Amino acid sequence: MTAFNVKSPNWLRDVRNIADAPGRAFRRGWDSLSRLPGGKRIFSQLAGRLAPFSGAVHPQVLELGKGYGRVRMPYHRRVLNHIGCVHAAAFFDLGEFTAITTLGYNIPDGARLIVSGAQIRYLKKGRSDVLAICECPPIESAERREFELPVRMENQDGELLAELKLNVLVGPAKGAA
Repeated sequence: MTAFNVKSPNWLRDVRNIADAPGRAFRRGWDSLSRLPGGKRIFSQLAGRLAPFSGAVHPQVLELGKGYGRVRMPYHRRVLNHIGCVHAAAFFDLGEFTAITTLGYNIPDGARLIVSGAQIRYLKKGRSDVLAICECPPIESAERREFELPVRMENQDGELLAELKLNVLVGPAKGAA
């Protein structure tokens, strides 16, 4: 396993090229940082900066692995609507962030991704922290293909609050053979 070192030119190259080939940077970052004290928080902040709009809900990546991801969104004033519930846009941001981060971890080297569509269902008001869970199908190659990523969003009691289906197009990175 390759160490994650911010002074490493390989890591810097991965970050500079993250839009074109996110897999390596996400895997190296998560696999190295998640084991360190405060590392999950640092990874979450870095991932949030890569997508500033989605990072606005301050998502906290709890787990990333082969085929899955879990992200928590704290219940805080910045994610609420006028009646004190989690805003619909915050649910969407959390779901998209969770799906893209999960896919980013699972995407093969030499591939890139772009969101091509989404469908969300709001089922219940959110009045606590929200846990988003994404299951990612196996992606064996950088061949151009569309994937549907389901994301479940639950409250602290495990009640389903919203469901997002994110359609993502995966294809070869720029310059990939």
